[in-house]
Amino acid sequence: MKKLCDFALFQCAWYAAVAAAASGRVWIGPLAVALLLLAHLAWLDMRASELARALLIGLAGGALDSALRAAGVLAYPAAAESWPQALAPPWVPALWAAFAALPRHSMAWLVPRPAAAALFGALGGPLSYWAGVRMGAVGIPHSAALTYAVLAAEYAIATPLVLRLASRRRS
Repeated sequence: MKKLCDFALFQCAWYAAVAAAASGRVWIGPLAVALLLLAHLAWLDMRASELARALLIGLAGGALDSALRAAGVLAYPAAAESWPQALAPPWVPALWAAFAALPRHSMAWLVPRPAAAALFGALGGPLSYWAGVRMGAVGIPHSAALTYAVLAAEYAIATPLVLRLASRRRS
């Protein structure tokens, strides 16, 4: 049951963040993720390390997506006027932090399977951004093929790393 709740909470936080971002409300996402993390931490015994991991992955993911924004691979059209162009808006690192919570429950089955995690990431990451594009929260300034290929590579590498970090923290 925890796995299903974990997955459902992530999807709710993702939708709240992206839908709000599409209308320029860049701080709704971090608030939704904070609620998700509070629920997630209530289920765990190692709360401090779990929170530290989520914050670390949130910052790292935000830095990665800020680099993609600076390189012109991604854009955040609704945040263009309210957020510095050099940085991904705050809902992006917040969603990375939410993603970091998944390995303890709903993605635990991928922890011992790094190749499957890479494939899962290579497919799921770009699909998530595609949905963000369709909702109007994310833009693709140039080549869609290049953008989705870069995102596939990013998530093919990041997903197994996030899972490995989660398994190291548990043991």
